[in-house]
Amino acid sequence: MKKLIMVIMIPVFVILGTPALLAAIIYDGSGENNMPVHLYTEDANAEQMLLTELRDSIDDVKDGITQDMEFQLHEDIINTAIFQGIREENADYMPTDTCDNDACNYIVAEPVPIEGFEINLRVVGAWVNFEQDKFIFSVFLEVQLDDGFTYRTVVETHFKLDDKIDRYEIEFDKVQLGNLPIPKSLITSIFDLITKQFPEVNLDDQEDKVPLGELDIANMSYTLLKADILDKLEEEQAQNPDGDDTMGLAFASQVLSIIFDNGLVEFEAVDNEFVLTAGVSKFRSDDTSDIPAYLYEMHDENGFNPDLFDPEEYLKNQFTSFVFTSALTDEPFRINERLFNKMIYHGANGFKSARTTQTLKISETESEEISVGLEALWFEIDDDGILVNALFEIAGIKSLFTITADEISDAANVTELIFEFTEINFGKDLGEVPDNYLSVVDLDVFKQLFKELDDFPIGTFNDDGNLVITTAKLTELLSEGTQEGTIVIDSLNTTLDAILIGVAPDPANQTLVDALDAFKDEISTVIQSEELLAGIDGVLDNETPGVEQDVYNSVVDIQAALADPSDDNTVTGDDIEALFESVSALDEDTQQAFFDQFEALIDPETFTDYEDLFTNPDTTTTP
Repeated sequence: MKKLIMVIMIPVFVILGTPALLAAIIYDGSGENNMPVHLYTEDANAEQMLLTELRDSIDDVKDGITQDMEFQLHEDIINTAIFQGIREENADYMPTDTCDNDACNYIVAEPVPIEGFEINLRVVGAWVNFEQDKFIFSVFLEVQLDDGFTYRTVVETHFKLDDKIDRYEIEFDKVQLGNLPIPKSLITSIFDLITKQFPEVNLDDQEDKVPLGELDIANMSYTLLKADILDKLEEEQAQNPDGDDTMGLAFASQVLSIIFDNGLVEFEAVDNEFVLTAGVSKFRSDDTSDIPAYLYEMHDENGFNPDLFDPEEYLKNQFTSFVFTSALTDEPFRINERLFNKMIYHGANGFKSARTTQTLKISETESEEISVGLEALWFEIDDDGILVNALFEIAGIKSLFTITADEISDAANVTELIFEFTEINFGKDLGEVPDNYLSVVDLDVFKQLFKELDDFPIGTFNDDGNLVITTAKLTELLSEGTQEGTIVIDSLNTTLDAILIGVAPDPANQTLVDALDAFKDEISTVIQSEELLAGIDGVLDNETPGVEQDVYNSVVDIQAALADPSDDNTVTGDDIEALFESVSALDEDTQQAFFDQFEALIDPETFTDYEDLFTNPDTTTTP
């Protein structure tokens, strides 16, 4: 210890000339006033302070007080953590007015014999302060001599912090012994002396031991290039290309790249606190962003309820809609995006497993619940491609994640549709300018991730990460609950809000073809009959606005168009689609009563043959 102290102090003696002058300059009794003893209590809890600040910063964003999340790590939080850490080593440490012994007054108190006399070295306290772009770590020291005289000083170590566009920098600025500033150059000289006096201490070796970034002993600085963080992730991925975490590392690298490129996370030391700003305004959607309203038809007061939607019955209605379309129009059948989205939402159990709620226990009596996760995923379809939408909620902050996929299908192959993902937008609201939301066009990593995903109900992902929707996949989807061969899709095309499909029964099954043809003929007749209108008038409330009135009016409009067709008044696939969407929204009993009116007017044998198509021999129930 003596040798080390002499090595450190010799350069200072040389500069100042006399020990007396040195002692006068280094003396600093301000430590007693500057120690944050107001934080030192038996129930001090830095974690609670940290969680309170986290909750407040989230609430400020939710309440519109701040646009971005500003997490303010106040020096009081760090100093409370330092105090708690000290008490883990010295449980008696509590340097307040009531303290009357060394154990509670000092972190460490140790006698040190030097040249025949003994001095007591005491570490009184340690704390941090923040100034603009600067971090200061202070240690309050006392040296008590044999004669009872107590010498005090505060050793301050100053660091500069800088979050630059391409790198993070921590640079040693100076050490201040009391009122004596010791610049970097002198500290470097002291380090040189230490390495000469203590050969086993090789400070240069420390530079090579830093796993990431550059430690510069000569300039007393540490630099971490943001690109190096990405390179490190890529290096770990390359070292274990077949590992379980390979995709996760690649995805993390891509996300960090997005964060760095867009300046989404910034660090800054300001007066009394260290501020972390997360640019949530870039990916936050407005409060009106929500999942499609029709998905809420599967909700009750407790949220998602799978019993409110019967996929097989819904698909049966879709097929019946196809029969009506085929019987009454010359248009191809449309599978609208609503069908896909309902099936996906129900199949994913309302995406419950994609959401979680974390409880922040702020104190024994106070907690905050933070919900994080995916609310829903749904498709929008147009002539040129599709949009895949995903609505996330993080602590009450909504973010709409939209993937644009352009159609790149081979026109000569009508059995599949291929969509290439070209752009991802986060938080894009209607009419919002590009600077206010986040856009990503380099999707290589995302496409790799898509390749690893399980198949969607409507398609698969190919080796290029493109979404492929095939006639076989849609046939499988729409055939659920039916006899094999009842539904065969032989062509696909896209249009606004829907996929146009060519649907036909298996031509090799003449019995099935005849059953469908006979049923279509019956529908063409029944839909125009006055008896039908009178029948449904008896089971539907056509006076009160609502879904029952919508169903009734749809039938009236279809009858009118069939009775007096014209260029401006004809039955379209949209009319049939609207009718069956309304029918699907009826409660189960009313829906059955509506179809009973058709059944009563259809030839019983023809109706039975049609119903048999929906009796799957692998099951024992008929939908």
